Amino acid sequence: MAQEPYPGDAFFIAFQREVRALYEQQGQTLDLENVVWASRTAYDIGAGLSREMSMAKHLAELRRALGMVPPEGSFPTVRRNGDRLVRPDGSPWDYFGVSAFQLLAVEPARQDDFLGWVASLGLTEPVVRVFTTAVNLFDLHPADGYARLFPLLEKAAGHRVRVEAVALCDTSLRSFDFAQHLRLVRALPYGNLLVEGANEPLQSFQANVRNLVKQPGGQAVVYAAGAADDVNDESNEFATGDYLTVHSSRSDGERGWRWVRHTKECWYDRRIQTGLYPVNDEPRRDDLTPAKHFALGCMAWICGGGDLFHYAGGRFAQRPVEAEATALAARIQGWRARPPDFRGSFFNAGWTGSPVRSFTGALRCYSARQDNVAYTVALDAENVGIEFGEGFRVVDEQRVNGSRDSRLYRLERR
Repeated sequence: MAQEPYPGDAFFIAFQREVRALYEQQGQTLDLENVVWASRTAYDIGAGLSREMSMAKHLAELRRALGMVPPEGSFPTVRRNGDRLVRPDGSPWDYFGVSAFQLLAVEPARQDDFLGWVASLGLTEPVVRVFTTAVNLFDLHPADGYARLFPLLEKAAGHRVRVEAVALCDTSLRSFDFAQHLRLVRALPYGNLLVEGANEPLQSFQANVRNLVKQPGGQAVVYAAGAADDVNDESNEFATGDYLTVHSSRSDGERGWRWVRHTKECWYDRRIQTGLYPVNDEPRRDDLTPAKHFALGCMAWICGGGDLFHYAGGRFAQRPVEAEATALAARIQGWRARPPDFRGSFFNAGWTGSPVRSFTGALRCYSARQDNVAYTVALDAENVGIEFGEGFRVVDEQRVNGSRDSRLYRLERR
């Protein structure tokens, strides 16, 4: 990459203005620290960092020096524990959330409104998935995305919301130091931050970041290398972090249920193959059938994975409306259908120990069992008939909006 010329007066005037604003936010008077921060910025530019990234990096370090980063422990960090993500006390944390790609690029008032809405959904520490740079859907320079990430994380923490920050997007369309940007994002000391290395690192809009994102970093932040295609078995290649993001099948077929049914491969199969907690973080967004979204919400915890509601408005950090809002409500009903203390093991119909021996009139029946309690979700189940095994019987049934197309059964054995 071309060497950056030494910055002129205009750069240092702009930098000093930003430094002074941070001091004033903390009720402090600007002092000779200004000289230190400016010289550090110039040094990095001389070493090859872009002006924009250097300013963003050192303003971030100044925020930490001024105590503007929330103290450790103010928001419970998550870490990997086998194929789970857990809080510091060891309790499991479930990744459930919504797309919000453009959230770093919109005005603060819209950020506040969106985060407040996410907090109102009734989920425990929900996730918003944001891009830290972009070219195609909207224009966000990586230096701007990085600088704006700090206040967004602080706002999100106030709403008890986690942020999954995607570091590298559209890299074939903009030249910048990919490794430096990824390294800076991964180093941020925020308990509510998760980092995904790249959005679909093998897509045509990405430069050669394949090996870069697969490198384990050693930073405290929980990290996923990057979502790849589950259908073509690309996702296992990126199982090098703390959790695994996968873009599952979006295909039609099987009366429109194939993309729902195939998510089992994303969740259960990938978890068994990689030993990581799998997250379906960009599923199909143009099929808003509530029964399918209810089934997906149930399948996530039955199969042992995380789930994100992806929708057209979510690409631009807009609240869902009309059919999107109805689909999200069905998805949340599915997510919240599991009691907090239930952590069952996955069973396919007919497996030894499965609460379902066989079925007819449905596409699939997937179950999770914990001792004498089990849950079974039936897909495309208008005319389903189930033979339960292991002495289980139905004690409750849930549907969405009265639909019989997907059903969740609570089973007990006495």
